[in-house]
Amino acid sequence: MYGGPLHVALDIDGVFADFNREICERITAKFNIPTPEGHALEWGWSSWISGLTDKMEKEVVDQFYAEGAWDRLHSYHEAEAEYERLNELFADHQFSFITSRPRRAHKDTVNWLISNGFTFARNVFHAEAGDRKGETARFLGVHIALDDYGPAVLNYQDNGVVGVLLSRPHNKGYEKLVEARGGLVVATVEEFVDHLMQKHVVQDEVMDEGPTVLPAYSMANQNGENMTPISEQAAE
Repeated sequence: MYGGPLHVALDIDGVFADFNREICERITAKFNIPTPEGHALEWGWSSWISGLTDKMEKEVVDQFYAEGAWDRLHSYHEAEAEYERLNELFADHQFSFITSRPRRAHKDTVNWLISNGFTFARNVFHAEAGDRKGETARFLGVHIALDDYGPAVLNYQDNGVVGVLLSRPHNKGYEKLVEARGGLVVATVEEFVDHLMQKHVVQDEVMDEGPTVLPAYSMANQNGENMTPISEQAAE
């Protein structure tokens, strides 16, 4: 099936967890402003939700971060069907989640992934920012990465990782750029998993010259500080 074992990186919010739905529900509850269903048009809600100001948006988002309600996010139903297939692939390949969530969200993130049935739920790494995930991936020896954030996919590509963009309304402007740089654009998580199962896309130079895949660690930042084995951070 593959030319060799892969290390695959996955984003969480916008791919598996519906962060946008949580924020929209909070906007409606707090300000009685109706919000459209579906994916975010932009990651600045005030730019596309009528009647919502920047100040109101900040108040809602800040409140979410203060509460740290990461373990209560909804999952995307269309992605749920792929959890089992990803777990099956994990038997032969390494999977990690790379997120720009704050380090303090680690336990809730792991618990959410466990509750959704991921067998590799403890392989969570925290990048300093969405557009810095490629550096974390390079450190870990990742070969291919799926993300819905355009700058993150470009940063993966800058760091020798095969970048795969999950098409969403907010990232349409990045699709051609990602493809022009040798990356992939998929419409669904199912399409990405099909791709993993049908075609080995890892570049030879990445497989041959990439860094050795390290044991699973939770990364606090890009400088290697606070590196603690995942086994010592089991969710309570």
